[in-house]
Amino acid sequence: MISSNLFQIFLLLAAPVSAEMHVPEGYSVEKVAQPPLVQHPVLATFAPDGRLFVAESGGSNDKFDVLSKTLPGAIRVLHDT
Repeated sequence: MISSNLFQIFLLLAAPVSAEMHVPEGYSVEKVAQPPLVQHPVLATFAPDGRLFVAESGGSNDKFDVLSKTLPGAIRVLHDT
């Protein structure tokens, strides 16, 4: 089962900002990050202390041999200050 926090983030990161969203009763959608903080998010999860870890792709569709040399992906840690 997907936790409500992870479900919220998945919806946020997967849908364009202008998309109309319908979520189950009891869930909400909030914008928590946008470019330049995150560019190509793939998945996200919260740490127990509230920090948000976001895994990003490099935004390219290159073959493995190219990707393994350039390592375009990243893991971002976002914290509400």
